[in-house]
Amino acid sequence: MVERDKIDDRYGCIERTASDETGVRVYKQGKVEDGLILFHSIVDNKAVVIDHDGRKVEEFTRTPPGFDLYRPIRVGSRATILGILTSTTNRNNRVIAEINREGNFIRRTSQRWFTHDFHELPNGNWLSVVRENREFAGRRFSDTTIVQLNATGDIHWQWSLGDHIDELRDGAQVRRNIEEGLTDNPFHINSIAYTSWSSVSERFGEPVIVVSARNINSVFLLGRKSEKILYEMPPITLGQHHARLLPDIYPGKGNIIVFDNGISFAPGDQRRRNSRVLEFSVDREEIVWEYTADDFFSPIVGAQQRFTNGNTFITEGYYGRLFEVDYGGNIVWDYVYPEANSLDIHPKPLWEAGLRQIYRAYKVPRSHFEDFEVY
Repeated sequence: MVERDKIDDRYGCIERTASDETGVRVYKQGKVEDGLILFHSIVDNKAVVIDHDGRKVEEFTRTPPGFDLYRPIRVGSRATILGILTSTTNRNNRVIAEINREGNFIRRTSQRWFTHDFHELPNGNWLSVVRENREFAGRRFSDTTIVQLNATGDIHWQWSLGDHIDELRDGAQVRRNIEEGLTDNPFHINSIAYTSWSSVSERFGEPVIVVSARNINSVFLLGRKSEKILYEMPPITLGQHHARLLPDIYPGKGNIIVFDNGISFAPGDQRRRNSRVLEFSVDREEIVWEYTADDFFSPIVGAQQRFTNGNTFITEGYYGRLFEVDYGGNIVWDYVYPEANSLDIHPKPLWEAGLRQIYRAYKVPRSHFEDFEVY
């Protein structure tokens, strides 16, 4: 069982995870997918790259003037990162950008209220989520809209779930919730992923966008050409994050893999005391792989990354914990970010300042940051 300090926590979690100064608690060499780990740190608002020994290989502490790092963070070209940056004067004005270690823009989009997720498409366009205020049945509410932007940031395609409510499994109830003013943020799309692999095209006849709408506990596949909801997972997740389709070269190709937080943000009070990572077969309509544990819980945020060897890298983001399990569910690497879990460095309680200790971590090719030293 993970040792945790008891702290007042509005999610009822009472935990801050303990580790030594390296952060590494388990490392089974030879059983871990090779690579380096990239994540955004709330401590000093920086991007951090570590190896499996917990050693810092690189830090990105500088940003262009007038901007701060936001989330998520991904690798760009060699020794650069991609991310959403927010304006220091108006946090609703954000750009998707690539920056180098000196904090200079390599490229950037125009400013919009980008949030939660983005992808660079094969044609160089960007797919992202933006927040916008809308009106429905005479009520104002905050919607999350999927947009496609060209290389200079001009929107030339967008899709709003608020216009497709009746295509949802529980669309009638979602509509009533909005009409009755039960939530200002009825959908809260927190992840998108564009996929055009052969297994997807064969089944659906078009590329799809995998969408996670946390506040209605829904994961669905959106047809990029038809603009219709082509498939919706059964109601098995609560407040989920980071839904993805597994690529053709992976075990379980075409399956949905998702971080199931275990706490619902839809009207009503549903929760479990632990989180899960689920692999769901669209063809068989069933869970085909699952990882869960009594001491595994992230009420908000979280992610997973499957590798071709069957291992799964998991971000238990609320506690700044990263770990990797093999296909049998055995932990082969376990790490807790020391800076975020130190009461001396990060004294505020989790619910106040640590809600996004690690929003999403990725294991990236070692060659991307090799021969670069932290400074």
